[in-house]
This record gives sequence, C-alpha cells and structure tokens, in this order.
Amino acid sequence: MPFLTELIFQNIPGQLGRFRLVKPLVYVYNRTEEVFTVPEGFPTDLASIPKAFQNIASKLGKNIKAAIVHDYLYAQGFTSKKLADRIFLEAMKECGVSFWRRRLMYVAVKYFGGAAWREHRKKDG
Repeated sequence: MPFLTELIFQNIPGQLGRFRLVKPLVYVYNRTEEVFTVPEGFPTDLASIPKAFQNIASKLGKNIKAAIVHDYLYAQGFTSKKLADRIFLEAMKECGVSFWRRRLMYVAVKYFGGAAWREHRKKDG
C-alpha cells in the first residue's frame, strides 16, 4: 500500500472548513519510490472542490488522502505542477477512486490548478 500511515486530522478551531493533520501522512510514489511525508500540523481544506462539483467528488470521499498529498506538493513546490498532478492521479487510483472520478479530478487540477500553483510560488518568492 503506497500510503504508509493512516489519515488523522482535526478541525482548526475558529476556521470553518479548515483542518490540520494530527499525525504525518506518508505516501510512496510507486513510479519512483519517492517518499512524501505530509507533516503533522499541515493545514488543509481536505479537497479543494467547488460547491457546484461536490455532488461528483466529495471532500470526504476516497480521494481525501490523495488530495492532501496533492495540496502539500503544491504548497511546498518539491515537484513540478505536472508531476504533482500525476502523483494525485496515481494516489487516487490507489485509494480506490473510480476511473471516471479520478480522471475528472485530474483534468480539473491539470487545467484549473494553475492559479493555486502560482499563488504558492508567489509565497515562496
């Protein structure tokens, strides 16, 4: 199993829809065997899914661990955007997300995740 740890998170007091990891989330990307560790305390909105699409993909669905790893990769800039999106696609498959849902979510981040990626890069500079 590419996820080596369980997902444990809690609400951030006073921040509706925001959470933080209680324990690190460790993921191994099968193609390169690279290990990504989302640290304890990492803040997340779980999955950044617009309300209009939440009937297709839930913030609390099977995709949640993959979404948190993807958010972390975007936030930290350890990889290119393209690789972060590919890791998201593979992680969703490993989490049991159906083919059509993971493809839809992958296409969404591939074509519409650029703003989030650029926003994080501005914070880096």
